[in-house]
Amino acid sequence: MAIVRFSTYELKRRGRLPAGFGYDILGDLQRGSYSNDSIHAGAGIVKVAHIFDSLPWKPRLGGEYDYATGNPHQNPNRISTYDQQHPSDYNAFGLFDLFGFQNIKEQRVNLNLGPTKNLSLLLQEEAIGVSSRFDSVYDGAAGVVVKPPSHGFATNRIGDGIDASAKYVFHDYWVVNAGVGHFFPGSLMSANHHGAPLTYSYFGITYRFSVRK
Repeated sequence: MAIVRFSTYELKRRGRLPAGFGYDILGDLQRGSYSNDSIHAGAGIVKVAHIFDSLPWKPRLGGEYDYATGNPHQNPNRISTYDQQHPSDYNAFGLFDLFGFQNIKEQRVNLNLGPTKNLSLLLQEEAIGVSSRFDSVYDGAAGVVVKPPSHGFATNRIGDGIDASAKYVFHDYWVVNAGVGHFFPGSLMSANHHGAPLTYSYFGITYRFSVRK
């Protein structure tokens, strides 16, 4: 029986920058052991955004960089694939939620708009790749989507995504959510029999209420 002992050390920081910008930073380090192997992994998220309060719809323009380590397999006694900690990561890598926060890196730009008090819009574009060409591509449940060949992937480019979503609140009780996203497979996916593009859409209506004593 393999014995797992590891800890995650996390640092978060949020604040304001000059010229009306704000930032949000998260950093994780994972250290421990799995049987006789040591665990050395980590992850980081950096977000910077600016709200244009003087413009109509008060647009909020943001940029984001996400990184989670993969295992380069240079040391057979070291595990470097980051454990994403959660069973799923909604909208971490586009609305299509195809990938988990393991052996991955992403650059994302997003634009939030508020045409009315009750209506909000979100537009996003992301470029996604693996952080190590010698580790797998993982899904949101930490399962393997694409396993690398013995010599590693020829490229680190998973693909690109673009998506749009809207949320409307009616009389504080009814919430309507709708969105559409499209994934453009990159050279890594195409070279490993996962080259089909994907379009994803959703629509939902929620009724919310509170119970007071």
